[in-house]
Amino acid sequence: MKQLHTNKSLLVYVLIFWIVGCSKENDKSKIEEAGVEKETGLPHQITIDYNDDQTVAYTIAYNGAKQILTLEMYRDSGGDRYHTFSEFQYDANGNLMAVFFEDVPNGTGYEMFFTYTGADTLSDVAVFYGGSQQDTEFLHDVPNHRYRLNYDMGLSITLGFDSDMNIGEVGVGETQLELVTSNSEKGLFHEADISTTMLLWYANTYYLNPSELYFLNKKNIISYGYGEYGFTYENEVRNENGQLVSFSVVSDSEGVPPVDYSIDYD
Repeated sequence: MKQLHTNKSLLVYVLIFWIVGCSKENDKSKIEEAGVEKETGLPHQITIDYNDDQTVAYTIAYNGAKQILTLEMYRDSGGDRYHTFSEFQYDANGNLMAVFFEDVPNGTGYEMFFTYTGADTLSDVAVFYGGSQQDTEFLHDVPNHRYRLNYDMGLSITLGFDSDMNIGEVGVGETQLELVTSNSEKGLFHEADISTTMLLWYANTYYLNPSELYFLNKKNIISYGYGEYGFTYENEVRNENGQLVSFSVVSDSEGVPPVDYSIDYD
């Protein structure tokens, strides 16, 4: 049976927004002072070449529990440059509580706040753009391992998990994308601690291109597809620890260039 959760208390989330926001700068300075330790097996630099006049570079920092702490992106698309910065905050139990996403040059962005019941069961999601809470509803289909986040503007994002709670499918409106994965090799984020809440944030942010960061998947991705379009992961190169250092995502559509990835773990 589905459980429906709606955002009913604006005051509660405004207070959370104010409290977490006040601590944001302090947390950033602590991260800078401490110098985030790099964990073996965690991808820190990911470079993507779309081979169509677009390149992307990601820098990822982690906390001691191997959870993503910050995610910085630089994109050059035909001379147009974009720079975003995301910060993730966790509670003492390791639950993702808040995400701050910023379009750095424009000083704009959004925030997501997460509420849990029990120790770690996600029960509600609040989204703020420009300090204003959006009208959303969060549905959690527990038996079938599915999340759904609906916006009043008509956007609907569905996230389905496989038996190991990795992303198995992503739905945007009526479009359904499905993955084929394997445990025979390590996925790009095999060593990271990626929660289902983090995956919901990822799908919400990358719904136009959810494959860009390997779906934050721990498993080896073989292919994915939606409708009549299919993509396969090819030319994989791994280091002595079995970690991906480069690969290509190849479309089955004629004339579409491959997307080439290179990964740095140092």
